[in-house]
Amino acid sequence: MNGTLFATSLENLAFIYSQLDSVGVLTAEFPNGDMFFENDIQKLNYAFLRFLDSNPELDGSSKTTVQSKLDSGVYTSIYELFHDLKIASIVKILEHENNPSLYAKVDKFYRIATETLLREAIRLGVSLKQTKKGLGSDEAGDSTTNSSNVDTNAADVMENQEEKIQEKLSQLQPLDSTDGLVASLEKDFNIITSVFYNSTGKALSVFSSGNIPFFTSLNRYQSELDDREPIIDPSLGINITNVIPNISLSNVDNMSKFSDTNIKIPNIRQILENYMHPNWLRLISSQWLKHGSDITSLNFSFAPSYDETQSIISNDWKGLTWCQQVGFKNLVDIKEKYNELLKMQSESLEANEESVKNPGESSIPSSSSDKNEATDECKTTGEIKELEDGKVEEKDGAVLENFELKTNDASAGEINGAVELQNHPGEISLKEKIDLENVFQYDEMELIGDDETQIVQSGKVQSTISDLLCELSELRQQRLEKQKKHARYNKTLLAAGGKINKPAVEEVKLYNK
Repeated sequence: MNGTLFATSLENLAFIYSQLDSVGVLTAEFPNGDMFFENDIQKLNYAFLRFLDSNPELDGSSKTTVQSKLDSGVYTSIYELFHDLKIASIVKILEHENNPSLYAKVDKFYRIATETLLREAIRLGVSLKQTKKGLGSDEAGDSTTNSSNVDTNAADVMENQEEKIQEKLSQLQPLDSTDGLVASLEKDFNIITSVFYNSTGKALSVFSSGNIPFFTSLNRYQSELDDREPIIDPSLGINITNVIPNISLSNVDNMSKFSDTNIKIPNIRQILENYMHPNWLRLISSQWLKHGSDITSLNFSFAPSYDETQSIISNDWKGLTWCQQVGFKNLVDIKEKYNELLKMQSESLEANEESVKNPGESSIPSSSSDKNEATDECKTTGEIKELEDGKVEEKDGAVLENFELKTNDASAGEINGAVELQNHPGEISLKEKIDLENVFQYDEMELIGDDETQIVQSGKVQSTISDLLCELSELRQQRLEKQKKHARYNKTLLAAGGKINKPAVEEVKLYNK
């Protein structure tokens, strides 16, 4: 009776396995029980791989399959079936280790087949226990009925006792076999569940300089049948860490026959999904460009870089941060200086206009000696000074006006040595009134030189601008190099708290041009 129940269970399992097997695990050949059988389930993987290494070529007569053993009904315990299912799955895993899709299929079939076997063991054990309880209750009912019949019919006492003995003898063997099968199921169930579990994922971990751990997932999906450890150089300081999955996000395996669309292979580019957030780690921030060896260098750059390959901060955010921290403050300072220059320029113009309106009180020099005296007086006051090209400059170097007062010495025949200002084209005399007709006839095109017109007509504007910029850059570099040579203690004037030398006249002309 019990053998029939176990055989029926195996037939049901064989039908389920045949429907689930899409990679040929049931038909995979492995050594039969005479060649290899491991009683210690903890050493099954290692022992089988060692056996394969020592016996690389086996005859076909010494091999068998799970399907053939199920058809012949040679299994007497669930451990034997689990043993063969596992080594057959290992054979397929080694065969498809370079194919991720088939690798995952074999692993999933093994897990579903083992879980189904355990569930069937539980169901069979419960049914056997219920059958045993039913036989015990029937025996108690029969003894009560027989005791009542002894009083009613004394003639049938001997016959009833004989039937009772025969019935007990027939029931003794099934009860013993039931207890043995239940004990075997319980023992095998405990052995299988000790090694069959949903293994956790593994990740590679390394500690950074700040003693902060960094994790990364392995580059392939690894089955629990494949217990080989990855080969890692110990000098790298990388350790293997088990990753505990999120229980709320665990997926229940489907017991039906699975297809390619239902298999979920982890993405090798995915880094520990549901385990940590990227903001938990230190992120690389953007770098500021420094062309010089030190921030005190004359050629250092103050603008942020545009390389976003190692940063999560965009250029817009970097530009906004720079403007808020540096740019706006510099603009305020520049505006204040510009307003001061405009104020000084307006005061200088007002002073010149007053001197024109009151020629008797003006300090116009009448001779070259007077001119020199006036120039020396201006220099001693420290307010303005005259450049070579006629530009009047304030003491801090700001250009106020681009004009010059031209005087001519009086000739020997002039009356009383009066001073007369010579009127030249394009020059304004101090005593001459403004003619509105000349103002309306003024044309800006007359200010454009012939060389500039020729450059525009020849189409070499861009190349000319480039040449001028190159010349201007060379003059600037020469000025800075000259300043470095005069610096003391091998420090630049910027580091010493000094100022950059003012540009020369030629450099100013190129800049205005």
